[in-house]
Amino acid sequence: MKKVVVTGGAGFIGSHLVQHLIGQGDEVHVIDDLSTGKIELLNPGAKLHVLDIRSNDAAELITAIRPSLVVHLAAQADVQHSVLDPAADLDINVNGTLNILRACREANVSKIIFTSTSGVYGRIFKNSLWSQIRSSRSPSMDYPN
Repeated sequence: MKKVVVTGGAGFIGSHLVQHLIGQGDEVHVIDDLSTGKIELLNPGAKLHVLDIRSNDAAELITAIRPSLVVHLAAQADVQHSVLDPAADLDINVNGTLNILRACREANVSKIIFTSTSGVYGRIFKNSLWSQIRSSRSPSMDYPN
């Protein structure tokens, strides 16, 4: 049995991951502030710690548990919120992640899994590959016939 910390473990993806980890016999600790996560999604076998990922308490918990794995899923992911208050978005996502990473370093965590969003790739259109292929058939340079 390994000790695992899942940040954002009461969210949709996190709760499914927690379910899987408990199913394979791992000791699972969830750090979640429940701002978007839901207790009812969480497997009762997980140990829930209602904490903000930016807090000293969250960092101290990781150093006390000394998990072999931390899966960092917690984030402020609401696009409207990030547009209205980008400083808060930055604080939660950047400083919160930094806090978790520093705690992992101090606790000698051997593996960290960080997730992100497809939003980092920009707007992807369904037919973008096909559009590229078609436009490559019409070069911008004239060729002799």
